[in-house]
This record gives sequence, structure tokens and C-alpha cells, in this order.
Amino acid sequence: MGRVGRMGRPARMGWFHAQLEQDSGVQASMMAVDNASGEVLALVGGRDFALSQFNRATQSEREVGSSFKPYVYGGGGGGAKPTDTIVDAPVTFYTSGGPYTPHNYEGDYKGTMTLLNAFAESRNIPALKLRTSWGSRR
Repeated sequence: MGRVGRMGRPARMGWFHAQLEQDSGVQASMMAVDNASGEVLALVGGRDFALSQFNRATQSEREVGSSFKPYVYGGGGGGAKPTDTIVDAPVTFYTSGGPYTPHNYEGDYKGTMTLLNAFAESRNIPALKLRTSWGSRR
């Protein structure tokens, strides 16, 4: 894989500048929050307002299930490493509200895969299994 971007820091300005070498056309949103105070530090709704006036940070209706995956795979994984494997297969969780049988968005299962691939493919079952493996105290 080649280099997709570069960053520079003008010494006199004290800020970073990022520039893509390839224009993928992809749009995204970002929100930066101060963990201590809850203050919103930055809110970005897209990459170029001239190309799209749709604010992905405030106007999009995202599936809440995918919003927790970065925390599961990236932070709290109970010491799990990206190269660890997990099985993407049907599972039923027994809750106080009755049995819960989640599904992947695509409706299929891919068997044994690394956590890195499970995250990259946004697989639901591995994320739920990983989170459940931490136990209820975390």
C-alpha cells in the first residue's frame, strides 16, 4: 500500500496541515470531546462544504450499533490484540428480557477472523462476543 497523505507543521503557526495525495471522494464526520469535562472541542461534518452541504456530524442518522465498535476493538478489549482471533458465527445471548440473537448487517458469517479484520469489516457478532468476554464488571 502506498502513502495516502502527508502532514506538515509550519513552525511559525503551531498547527498541522494534512493533504491527501489521492482523492477518494469519501466523506466522514468527527467529534473530539474533552474526556474530563465533556466539552466538545471540535465537530467536523464533512471534508469540503463546497462539495456537499450535508453535515454528517449533526444531520446523519447512523446506526448506533456501529458507533460503539471503536471503543470495543480499540480501547477496552480486555488486553486483546489486533492479531487475536474470534469466531464470527451465530450466537444467542440470554438476558433478563429474554434471548437475544444478533446478526451481521450482511446476514452472513465469516468464521474465524482476526480482531483487526472484524473491525475493518464492521462485523457485529465478533464485537458483541469480544465485549461479552470482558465480563459484567467492566
